[in-house]
Amino acid sequence: MRENVILSGTGRPGHTVVIGAGVMGAGIAAVLVNSGWHVDLLEQVPDGAGSDTASRNRLAQEGLDRAKTSRPPHFGLPELAAKVRIGNMEDHARCMANADWIVEAAAEDPAVKREIFKIIATNAGPHTIVSSNTSGLSLAGIVAECPADLQERFLGTHFFNPPRWMRPLELIPIQATSREVFLRFSEFAEVVLGKRVVIAKDTPGFISTRLGMYALVKAINIAIECGITVEEADYLTGPLTGRPKSGIFRLADVIGLDITARIIDNLRTALPDDAYYQALHVPDLMRKLIADGKVGVKSGEGFTRKTSSGLELIDLMTGEYRPRTEPDRMADEISKLDLKERIPALYFLESSHYSVFLRRFFDETLGYMADIAPIVADRIVEIDDAIMGGFGWELGPFHQLDVIGSAYRPSRSIAALEQVQSSADKRFYTHSAGVHYYFDLKSGSMSELPHRPGVISLKDLARAGKTIREWPNASLIDIGDGVACFEWHTKMNTFSLELAEALDDAQKLAERQCKALVLGGSGANFSAGFDLARIAEWIEAGEFELMDRVFGRFQQVLQGVKYSKIPVVAAIYGYTLGGGCEISLHCSSVQAAFEANLALPESKVGLLPVGGGVTQMLLRSIRESEDRPGVVSTDTVPAMIQAWRTILSGAIGGCALDARKSGLLLHADRISMNRDRLLFDAKEHALSLADCYVPPTPDRAVLPGASGFARFQMEVHQSLRSGQMSQFDAKVALAVASIFSGGNLKSQAEVSEQYILDVEREAFLSLASTPEALARIRHMLATGKPLKN
Repeated sequence: MRENVILSGTGRPGHTVVIGAGVMGAGIAAVLVNSGWHVDLLEQVPDGAGSDTASRNRLAQEGLDRAKTSRPPHFGLPELAAKVRIGNMEDHARCMANADWIVEAAAEDPAVKREIFKIIATNAGPHTIVSSNTSGLSLAGIVAECPADLQERFLGTHFFNPPRWMRPLELIPIQATSREVFLRFSEFAEVVLGKRVVIAKDTPGFISTRLGMYALVKAINIAIECGITVEEADYLTGPLTGRPKSGIFRLADVIGLDITARIIDNLRTALPDDAYYQALHVPDLMRKLIADGKVGVKSGEGFTRKTSSGLELIDLMTGEYRPRTEPDRMADEISKLDLKERIPALYFLESSHYSVFLRRFFDETLGYMADIAPIVADRIVEIDDAIMGGFGWELGPFHQLDVIGSAYRPSRSIAALEQVQSSADKRFYTHSAGVHYYFDLKSGSMSELPHRPGVISLKDLARAGKTIREWPNASLIDIGDGVACFEWHTKMNTFSLELAEALDDAQKLAERQCKALVLGGSGANFSAGFDLARIAEWIEAGEFELMDRVFGRFQQVLQGVKYSKIPVVAAIYGYTLGGGCEISLHCSSVQAAFEANLALPESKVGLLPVGGGVTQMLLRSIRESEDRPGVVSTDTVPAMIQAWRTILSGAIGGCALDARKSGLLLHADRISMNRDRLLFDAKEHALSLADCYVPPTPDRAVLPGASGFARFQMEVHQSLRSGQMSQFDAKVALAVASIFSGGNLKSQAEVSEQYILDVEREAFLSLASTPEALARIRHMLATGKPLKN
C-alpha cells in the first residue's frame, strides 16, 4: 500500500474521495480538481434505485450538475467537471482504499455522519487521512465508535461556502488526532488547496459559526430595538464599519433566514452554559417571514425583495414591505477617515440617532467575541482570521478593540479585556521592525507571532529596513537570497510613465546587485493597466506626439525587462489587465495566483495594446508554429489568428487556467493556489531560473505581408456579415491584423522586434485619433461598461 501523499510530501497529484454531493461536497470536489487532484464524488444510493449505474449514481450526478451551473463558478474551467468521477457508497466504497484523503461532507446530522464513518472505517487505507466537513457538530462524537488508528488520522474541516472563493479553512483536531497528521494536513491545505488555515477547538460552532452568527443576529436585534430601518442598519454595518457591503439584513437574506434561525436554535441547544446564546433570540418578525416562506434570496423575498418598481424592504415596525429610502449618511469628516480612525469616531459618536445603535453594536458583538475567545481557540489570532476571512471584516474583533482603545466599556466584565488593559502595552497587537506580537490570554503577556511559512510580507520587510530604493508610489525591496521585489501602489495599481521609469531604474539596479527580480505587490490587483482618464485627456488635447513618445518609452522599458541580464518573474494576482498584462508578457516567467484575471481589454475602448502586448502575442503565436527556433516550416497565420482573437475579445479570464488557454500565460508559467504564498513562490521560481540563466537573444520574425492580411480581412468580413462586429470593431480588428501581417509589407519578409513595435504604435495612434475610440473611452470611464458603436 502506498504511503499517503500528504504525509510523504511527494509532488504527485493525490486522490480524494468526497462523500456527499451537496453544495459543500461538490464545491470541495471542485477545489481539488482545480488543484490538479483526482476526485471520486460519492453519494447514497437513492431509495428505489434500479440496478443500472445511472440510477444508482443519480444523487452524485445531480450534485455535480448543480456544481457545474453554480454562480460564482466552482470550477476554474467548465471542462474540469469531467475530472470528477461520480459513484455511490455501496458500489464504489473500494475506491477509498487508495485515497490520500477522504472527506465526509454529508448533511449536518450526527447519525448520518456516524453511519458513513462505519463505511469509511471498513474501507479506508491504513495511511488515508479522514475528515468530517461540518460547521459545528461534535467531531469526537462522530468518530467515537471508529478504531483508534483511524481517530489518529482524523480531523475536522470546516470549509466556508462557496469553497473555491472563501479562503479560510477551519481545521479542528480531536484529542486522538496525531500531531504529525495535523501539521502535514495543515501544510497541504495551505499549499495545495490554497486555504488560510484557522485552528479551532472542538466546540459547538467552532469559531466562525459560533461568533459570526451571534454577531449577525445580535446586530439585527439591536437594530429592531433601536428603531432604525433596514437600510440604515445595512449602511451602518457595511463598509462604513469595515464590513461587507451587504450589511446585516442583506447578509441574513443571502445566508437564508431559515438557515440563520436553524443555526441559532441549534447553538442555543448545544451551548446551555453560554449565557450570551441563552439570551439571544431570533426576532419574531424573522420567524414570521420564515413561516411565510420569505426566507431570503433563494425565495426572492426576505428582509428585502426586488420588484418591477425597485427594491423594497421590510418595515421593522409594521412587518410590511415599503420602497427603499436613502439613509442619512455620515459627514465627510467621518466617512472619509481611514478605517482605524473611523471606528473609534463612530463608537464615540454623539448627537445622532445612530449613536445608541453604534455603541451597542460594537459593545455587544465585540464583547461576546472577546469573552468567548479562550473557549473556542488557543490564540486571539485565530478569532481575527476566522471572522475577517469568513465574514469579510476588514479588521478582526481584537484589532477593532485596539483601535477603540481603553475607553471601550462593555456592559459586563470580560476577563480578556481586563487582562490586556492591565498589561504593559494595553493592546492585543503590537509590532516592531517587521516583527508582530499578540496578547497571549494564557500567559497574560505579549508573544511573538511567528511568520507563516512560505509567506513574504513586503510591508514587514520595509519596516525591517529592507527597502533598497524608493520612488513616488513604488519601492524596490530585498526579499532575501539575492532577490529583489519591485512593487508599486497606486489606485488599482494603474501604471504611468513615471512608474515605467521607476521600473526601468529598478530593473537596472537589480541587474547590478541581485540574482533575480520579482515584480509584484500586496494590493488587491497586480495592475489594471494604464490610466485611461489620462489617455482620454491626451486624445482630447490632440497630444498624439506626446502619446507616441510616452508609449514608445513604455515599450523600451518593457524591452529592458524582457532582455534583462537576470531573470524577471511577474507575481501576478487579481486584475492583470492592459499594461499590467503586457508587463507579464515581457517577463522571463510568470508566477500567477490561481484567481488572477488576465486580459488585454483595449479593444473594448477602441484601442489596442501598445506596450508591446500585440508584439509579444504575435511572437508567441509564431513560436507555437515553428518546428524549431528560428525556422518557419509551417503556415503561421492560423496560430496568429488565435492570438488575434484573444486580443480582440478583450475578455477578462476567470482564473489563471483561462489565461493559459488564451495564450496570455504559457504552460511553463507557474500557478500558486494560495495568494498568500505568491511572492514566496515567485522568489523560489526566480532563484531556480537564476542558477543557469542566459538572457534571450533579440527576437526576429517572418511576417506574411499582404497575403496574410487578406486572410485576416476574410475573417473580419465574415464577422461583419454575421453581425458579430460593428464597422468600428472591424476597424480595430484590421488595425491589429496590420501589425500581425507586417504593416506595409507587400510580401513575406523577416523583420526585427523593433519594427513590429513601431507598427504597433502607429496602429494605436491611428485608432486613438478616431471619434469612435474617444466615445468608447468616455463611456467606459462614465459607466464602467463598454460601448458598442
